[in-house]
Amino acid sequence: MQKAIRAIRKYKYIYGMMLPGLLVLLLFNYLPILGNIMAFQNFEPFGRGVLGGIIHGEWVGLAHFKNFFNSPYFSRLLWNTLSINLYKLIFSFPFPIVFAILLNELRRNSARRVIQTVASFPHFISWVIVTGLIVTLFTAYGPLVNDVLPKIGIDASKWLTSSNTIVPMLVISTMWKSFGWGAIVYLAAITGIDTELFEAARIDGANRFKQIWHIMLPGMAPAIIIMLLTNIGNIINADIAQFMTLVGNKAFLYEKADVIATYVYRTSMLGMKYSFAAAVDLFRAVVALVMVVGADRVAKLLGQDGIW
Repeated sequence: MQKAIRAIRKYKYIYGMMLPGLLVLLLFNYLPILGNIMAFQNFEPFGRGVLGGIIHGEWVGLAHFKNFFNSPYFSRLLWNTLSINLYKLIFSFPFPIVFAILLNELRRNSARRVIQTVASFPHFISWVIVTGLIVTLFTAYGPLVNDVLPKIGIDASKWLTSSNTIVPMLVISTMWKSFGWGAIVYLAAITGIDTELFEAARIDGANRFKQIWHIMLPGMAPAIIIMLLTNIGNIINADIAQFMTLVGNKAFLYEKADVIATYVYRTSMLGMKYSFAAAVDLFRAVVALVMVVGADRVAKLLGQDGIW
């Protein structure tokens, strides 16, 4: 205990900078875990408040989970969530790696900084603005639909209102918004590789492609594994802001684009079935935890460093 107190006194400014982030993590990530008890009871906050509703709620055990598993929406929600996020993982995950390698190959630092800044900028734009841009381009009055695509025989006016094209739009918009920011992690991993390895490879006659394959990619492997494990954990999750803005309340798109996160929102905020929604979201969280732990174990069995 005394050792910990001495460490806090010695690094008080560093701990002070950590404190706001820890408070946010505690308030918005750990404290809400206590609310999962609602998934096992009939939560009625009206007239009692949140705490009173939890204390006096009728205990129903696993009834809400059984209702969800037996509902006609279960298979559709699970399939849509897993398939859409799997598409995102397949197409979005390698793109930042390739972009980081290509960006590292640029010899002019000024060009590299400009390209990296432009590519990272979409990460800081909200999904509301991104959706506005997409709607402006891919509607009947958009310049892309009116002036460009029809000339090559493509009708894109219904891309945002068709169940056959909404999933590709979700995947493409995710790629565009995240690849620049994701590349920063891999660029940092590249800078940590010993430059003498590249010099030795050049002396041995290795061309640039072989240097990338045999030195750069293995050097990036720890960062790639960590990011892959994180993405696997999110394969059951969904960026609700993206789905609420691109899909919204278009019921005709629910067959292909309705996911667990949006179903939880509609059930809780609109249907006021708080306990049932809590049970659905707890199921999603448990599946995500199992997937992360399982992927971490597989990574360690393959000789890679995991998260833990």
